[in-house]
Amino acid sequence: MVDTPVITIVEDDRDQVVLLKKACSKYGIPIAFVAYDGFEAVELFKNAEKKPSVIIMDYDLPGQNGVDAAREILDISPEVKIIFLTGMRLDRREACALGNVTLLEKPTSLRTIINAVCKAA
Repeated sequence: MVDTPVITIVEDDRDQVVLLKKACSKYGIPIAFVAYDGFEAVELFKNAEKKPSVIIMDYDLPGQNGVDAAREILDISPEVKIIFLTGMRLDRREACALGNVTLLEKPTSLRTIINAVCKAA
């Protein structure tokens, strides 16, 4: 990779987080932070010293769903790219209306996720 993105993982499934962190480590992709719900993602983003350029975000999160969290984050930093990774039916129009969005449905391979991260960067 020419320009390595700094990413954030927003996922409530801790096993999924472990897999994503291992994949990022394997490909040398630094992680700014991990959040386990939408509200936490927004708060950590606001307070992050180094803002991520790409966020891998689940849609079905406790507290605040991924689209609402992404909307708040994009209000702060419109240049951030969001990769929704979800097993639920997502309102594609609502998600895509946010801009800077890629949609991946679970299950998907780690290679597909890493390729989406590299493409978004």
